Amino acid sequence: MSSTDERRADFTCDLCGEHFDTKAELLEHVSVYHEIDSDERA
Repeated sequence: MSSTDERRADFTCDLCGEHFDTKAELLEHVSVYHEIDSDERA
C-alpha cells in the first residue's frame, strides 16, 4: 500500500467506523455508545 496519509496511529470503531485519535477515546466511545466492555479484547 502506498498511501501518504498524514494520520499516524488511527483508532477506528469496528462497530460504526468512527475514527479516534487515541485508544482511550475509542474505548470510551465503545463503552458509551455500544455498551461493550472492550478490555477483554485488547
